[in-house]
Amino acid sequence: MSQLNSLSFNMKKSPTTQSFAIAAALLCAASTSHALTFTGGNNADSNWNLASSWGGGSLPTSTDAVLLNQNRRAFVDSDVNFGGSLALANGTLVTHTAVVDVKTGGTFAVSTASVGSSSGALGRIDVTGGDMTTTGSVTNRDTINLSSGTLSLFNTATGGNNRALEADTNGINNSAGGVLNVTGGALTAGAAMTSGTIQFYSAIDISAGSFTTVAQTFFDDTSLTINGDAATISLAFLNQSVGRAVDFNFNFGATDVSTIISTGSFMTLAGATINVDGSAYTGGAGVFTLISSSNYSDDVFAGQSVAGFTGLDGVVSASGNDLILTLTELPYAAELATVAALGTDAGMLVAPVMYADDTTAITVTVSAGERKAVYFAGLDYLGNPTRIYAWVGIPAGADTTPVPGMVLVHGGGGTAHESWVERWNDRGFAAISIAVEGQTDSTALPVMNTGWHIHNMAGPVRAGIYNDTNVSPITDQWMYHAVADTVLANSLLRSFSEVVDSDVGLSGYSWGGVITSTVIGIDDRFKFAIPTYGCGHMFDARN
Repeated sequence: MSQLNSLSFNMKKSPTTQSFAIAAALLCAASTSHALTFTGGNNADSNWNLASSWGGGSLPTSTDAVLLNQNRRAFVDSDVNFGGSLALANGTLVTHTAVVDVKTGGTFAVSTASVGSSSGALGRIDVTGGDMTTTGSVTNRDTINLSSGTLSLFNTATGGNNRALEADTNGINNSAGGVLNVTGGALTAGAAMTSGTIQFYSAIDISAGSFTTVAQTFFDDTSLTINGDAATISLAFLNQSVGRAVDFNFNFGATDVSTIISTGSFMTLAGATINVDGSAYTGGAGVFTLISSSNYSDDVFAGQSVAGFTGLDGVVSASGNDLILTLTELPYAAELATVAALGTDAGMLVAPVMYADDTTAITVTVSAGERKAVYFAGLDYLGNPTRIYAWVGIPAGADTTPVPGMVLVHGGGGTAHESWVERWNDRGFAAISIAVEGQTDSTALPVMNTGWHIHNMAGPVRAGIYNDTNVSPITDQWMYHAVADTVLANSLLRSFSEVVDSDVGLSGYSWGGVITSTVIGIDDRFKFAIPTYGCGHMFDARN
C-alpha cells in the first residue's frame, strides 16, 4: 500500500487516529526522501563532491543518511561538511568493500558512521592526509586506517558517556568488531569534553602517529596493541576497572616500545591484561615504562604475559605510579644460545663425511642390505678435528622402497652397538648407533676407563656427572659434543636415499636418554623420540 493510500485509508478513522496516521506518513516520507546512495566509483575512485556521483544527482546534506555499497570508492580532497550519517556496505558478500578515502586537502565531517555490514560485506575508512571528524559513534566492523592527517571522534561533545568506537558480534576482522590502525597522523577523541567518558569497544592497533583522549577513558572487551616506539599515546584518566576487560599488547621494536601516558589524577588497571612481545627486540637487560601516570595507587592489573625476549627474562610490575617491564639476563644466556645453534647452523644440517677409519681420508658408503662400522666427521675439540664411531645399517630392499630411520644413543659405559642396529634393520628401519665418548671396537687401540678402546680422533670423554662444567668454552664440554654428535647422526642418516627423511626417530637410554631429551629440544627434524630412563635434574643442570 502506498503512503498516499495509507493516508487516505487512515483518514476514515477517528480524529486521533487520523493525526497519528498523518504524522506517521510524513515521517515515513521524510525518512525515505533523505537516504542517498553513492553511485560513482564501483571498483574505481570517484569524487564525493560531484553531484553526478550520487543517486538523484544532488550532494548529501546533514539530514541525509548516506550509503556506499558493493565496491564503491569515494575520495574526499576538498571541503565536505556533510554532517549526516555514513554507512559503508549493507550487503552480504565478503568480496565487496566500500571505501571512503579522506585525502590531503580533504575535510570530511559526519555525525555517525557504520563501517562494514553486519551481514558480511566489508567497509573501510582511510584517512590519508585529510581531516575527518565525527560528532557521534563509529560502529567498526571492519577497518579504519589513519596514516596521515587527523581523525577526531566526538569532536563537539562536551560531556556524556560517549562510545567513540562501537563493535558488534558480527565483526569481520575480529570477534568483537573491526580494527582501527593508526600508522601516522593524529587521532583525538572527545576534544571538547570537560566531563563524562570516552569509550572504545573495537580493537585499536598503533604503530606511529599520535592517539589522544581528553576525557576519562576506558576500553571494554577489546584490545589496544602498540607496535614499536614511534607513537605518542596519551589517555586521560585511564579507568580499566574490574569488569572492563582489555588486552594491552606491547610489541617491542628493536630497542623499545611506546609508552601509554595516563593523564589526570588517577589510573586504574584492574581489568587490564598486559601482554609484551619481544620477538623484534635486539637489546639487552633494562627497565621500560609501559604505562605512566601521576596516581596509580592500587598497583593492580589483571594479568601478564611476557615472551620473545631471547636470552632475557621479563616481568611486568608496578613501580610508583608507573607500570614497568624489567628485563634481566637469563643465567648462561650465551651458552644456551650456543647450544640452540646446534639445531639451526647450516653446517650441522648437512650430512657429515663418512670415513673408513679414525686416521685416513678414505671415505666409505653404506648401501641397502649392508651394515658397517664407520667414522663420521664431528665438531672440533680443543681446536682439533674429531670423528665419531658408529654402526650404520640399511635393510635390504630399501633402495626400491625407502624406509624410516632410527638414531640410537647408548648409556653410561656403553658404545655404538651393532646388535641394536641389526634389531632395527630386522624391523624395517635403517639405523645408526653412535659412540659419544670416542669409543671404538678396534682392540688395537688404547683402553679407556670404561673398558672400551678409544680411537685417535676422539672428542671429550664424559667426566662423571657434569664434572666438566668448569671447562670453557662450552664447546669443549662433553654434553655439548654428545648433543652435536646426535644431531650430525640425524643429518647423516636422513641423507641416504634409502631413508624417508621425514620419518627418522631418536632413542637413547640412561645417559643416552638425557642426550635424547636434550636433542629433541634443539633438532626439530626428528619425527619422534624415545628417551628411556634418562632423568635427574635436567632443569637446573649447568649445561
